[in-house]
Amino acid sequence: MNKSVVYLFVSIFFLFTSCEYQIGENFVDLGKNQVDSILKGVQFYGFAYHPDEKAYIVENSGVVGCELYVPAGFEVERMIVCLGEMEWESNGTQCDFMLDVDRIPNGSYELSCEVFAKTNNGTVAGQVGAEQYVEKRSWPLKINARTESELPLQHRVNEEGLIEISWEIDESLRTRFDHYQIEFCTVGENINATYIVKRSEFDQCSYVDKHYVGEKGTYKVYAYFKSEADRPFSLGSLYLEQAEPQVRVEYMQKDRVYLSWTYPYRSAVDVVYGSKVVAEKVIDGMAKFSLAGQETGMIELCFSPIGDWGYKNVNYLFDLENYPKR
Repeated sequence: MNKSVVYLFVSIFFLFTSCEYQIGENFVDLGKNQVDSILKGVQFYGFAYHPDEKAYIVENSGVVGCELYVPAGFEVERMIVCLGEMEWESNGTQCDFMLDVDRIPNGSYELSCEVFAKTNNGTVAGQVGAEQYVEKRSWPLKINARTESELPLQHRVNEEGLIEISWEIDESLRTRFDHYQIEFCTVGENINATYIVKRSEFDQCSYVDKHYVGEKGTYKVYAYFKSEADRPFSLGSLYLEQAEPQVRVEYMQKDRVYLSWTYPYRSAVDVVYGSKVVAEKVIDGMAKFSLAGQETGMIELCFSPIGDWGYKNVNYLFDLENYPKR
């Protein structure tokens, strides 16, 4: 064989091996995911996760949002949120949609989010769209919509100074009944909270609240049923304005003041004057303290449930100028 022909074959061999090596540097195996997860987190807005139920709970219609958190180097091309047979799609990391509970029967569902992403880290494979990833996550979700009503709850302050609310329920619901849910929601300057109490006795159509000490808020009572397909419905609501004490001020010798008050609800009171607590955990409605050389100033009465110290529900502020010496 001619030497030039041999050299030609050798040259071609080295050329192919060189090309194979260069191609191998940028080769991406699409069958293997290069990362454990393309999601740092998924956040839903518009409904809350209930640890005791181990599920998201939806009670009202409204706009719901799903937001994705992805690590650097990835770009979300598409996301699909599914609930039962319903589906919503977005081309970014945010997907907002309207959830109408009147079109969805109460019950348990799977909420899922499927994400399609690619790398944007500047690699050749990323530029040609070869590095693509798909990840799907799912969570349990319960539709627990309730039927509201305009029925009023009855209430009174009992002999112990505690509020007692009451309601009525149709006897025909006894066999389907599971429990009552009593809710109190208060929104104010110092507190914004809802607490919930459940009662399973069908005939116990009243509730005495030992925590209420006169704050502004709303009570609601619902009847829940054994079948989650049966929608809970309202047995009534009660709105209460903040209660105010009747205060009396008497001045004593040596710059001391005698303060007394009457209040409809049993409570413990801290008296604050000059930014200092001058009387603490008062339950008999009277306190004596020194004015410390000041004849005017603001006094604050902080009402709490007895035995639940530090849980200030109601603050009442007044000025000594409105109670001049006589």
